[in-house]
Amino acid sequence: MAGYVLWGSWLLVHVAVFSLMSGIVHAYYAVALAPAIAALVGGMAAELWDRRKRLLGARLGLVGALLLTTAAAVMVLGRTPAFVPGLRMGVMALAVAASVVFLVPRMAVHTRLARASAALSLVAVLAGPTAYSVATIALAHGGGDPAAGPNGDGIGGGTGDPPADSALITYLLENQIGPRWIVAIPGSRGAASIQLPTGQPVMAMGGFDGSDPTPTVDQLEAYVAADELRYVVTAWQMPADPNADYVVSVPASPLISSWVTLTCRQVPLPTTSSSLYDCSGAAR
Repeated sequence: MAGYVLWGSWLLVHVAVFSLMSGIVHAYYAVALAPAIAALVGGMAAELWDRRKRLLGARLGLVGALLLTTAAAVMVLGRTPAFVPGLRMGVMALAVAASVVFLVPRMAVHTRLARASAALSLVAVLAGPTAYSVATIALAHGGGDPAAGPNGDGIGGGTGDPPADSALITYLLENQIGPRWIVAIPGSRGAASIQLPTGQPVMAMGGFDGSDPTPTVDQLEAYVAADELRYVVTAWQMPADPNADYVVSVPASPLISSWVTLTCRQVPLPTTSSSLYDCSGAAR
């Protein structure tokens, strides 16, 4: 009973959070539901299996759970009809065969037949997820909204954000003198576009999308005074994705932009995708 309370509470809390949340929502958040669902389904299946010999309701429960799970797998596989095309019909056939054994009392009680039907059930419900897992492992995913399955499902994560402007990266690497951060830039996407190709630590000002009130101007100034930070990017642009015909533009907060532009020296770069400033000696 304690296990049902634990996993049931987990499931209800996450369902409530996902139902009431607003703002940016990604499909992969649903992964947080998987442990609770797996535990509850596994416990239910074990209890129904133990009661199948004497209770018709237990056998009906096994069949219902099996058919519903298989139907969900068939629906998801239907989104990619070209991916292992015979898999949908195969899992349906296995589920129906196992259901027949569960529904007939004598067959359900017979040990060998019951075990065979259990094996068929496992194959039926796991074949689709296993195929999608293999396809996911074999395919490089990236970007802001990665999803499981073959690339043809139309909801994959793309190939990821491109690196920052090469002139910006080259300048930062050539002029790095050992601070804690090679540069501070608004948002985590901007930070990642520099940190991933250089392997150097980058400060993501404003959190994920640059809108959080951190660091403050005083904190940024303290980092500069302590020689932990020299360069600051007040705004940057990059394509929304490798195939996009528009760009994402992320500015720093007005207070930080104002302090940087008034007290730091702008670094001329051959491109205009980023506004880079040298703040050495700028702190009071």
